[in-house]
Amino acid sequence: MRGLVLLVLPVLLLAGCAGLSPGVAAYNAGVEHAGRGEKDLAEQQYKLALQAQPDLAEAHMNLGLVYSQSGLWEAAEAEAQQSIRIFERTKTTVIAGATFPQSLSLAYSNLGAYQLTLALQAAVKGDSARAQQLQADAAASIRKAVELDPSNVRAQSSLKNLPAAAAHP
Repeated sequence: MRGLVLLVLPVLLLAGCAGLSPGVAAYNAGVEHAGRGEKDLAEQQYKLALQAQPDLAEAHMNLGLVYSQSGLWEAAEAEAQQSIRIFERTKTTVIAGATFPQSLSLAYSNLGAYQLTLALQAAVKGDSARAQQLQADAAASIRKAVELDPSNVRAQSSLKNLPAAAAHP
């Protein structure tokens, strides 16, 4: 599937800094593990982050990335949706150098990628109705990502690679 690029979020690595919440410290450790390709350790740290701080949208988003790398697309979709709900409620991000709209755009972009993969899987299984619905959902997610952050190159690329019927409702 062309245009399916998953994002690993940059984060300010402050694990040793005083005053850092346990959730953010575990999240940062997860990002470090993910950067070294240690998927299982990253997953453990993201889950620890969420135990300590359930509303840490970035941990949900990155846990979704880990799930997608394991082929657990429904779980990845659920984590992306949860991160979006939290971002939209809190309107904050812990990603260094990122704005709330940029982080929310990444979450929508990831969600769209997961939905496209699920649509492809549904089509392969012969469930055309589900495939069409997921493709429409993916297009909406990707359009929202671009609306939130027009500089989101991956979302722009994904939008261009959508089938014509899905790209323009």
